Amino acid sequence: MKPDRFFWILIFSYLPFFPCFSQSSDIIDSLIKVSKTDLSDQERVDIYNQIAYQFDTDSAQVSKYSFAAINLGTKIEYQEGISIAYDNLAWMSLLTGYFDTAEKYWNEALSLAKTSSYWKGEAKAYNGLGLLRQSQGKHSESVDYFLKSLKIMEREEYTVGLAPAYNN
Repeated sequence: MKPDRFFWILIFSYLPFFPCFSQSSDIIDSLIKVSKTDLSDQERVDIYNQIAYQFDTDSAQVSKYSFAAINLGTKIEYQEGISIAYDNLAWMSLLTGYFDTAEKYWNEALSLAKTSSYWKGEAKAYNGLGLLRQSQGKHSESVDYFLKSLKIMEREEYTVGLAPAYNN
């Protein structure tokens, strides 16, 4: 068994035993309640993206809320929100082993982020593509993507994102 697979199997085996995940359920419940209130369309897209992010490994729920964000974001031409939704879908695809789909979603997120000058989305997409390539054993390509992500974060002085990115 590959070390990467063993790591993920180990992590997912112990997930039910961590009490912090009940907090995530409370957050999801709160976000769903907020999504049903009187919000602007842009705020609703942001809430849908937060809900999808919180569901993390529940592919059906991540898909449901991400596509809701994409549909509404497209209607109101909110490129940043659509980029975030594609990033959520890409992460879910990577975690479930659908590498081609993850790549498609990250490339879409990257394209939208560049079009709308959403530098954080651009950095996140490059970082995601780097992790994807790393998962595929394409280490030289992964380094190129990681460096692109780091360069953007350094340019924008985004210190919060630098530490995890350097860890990659």
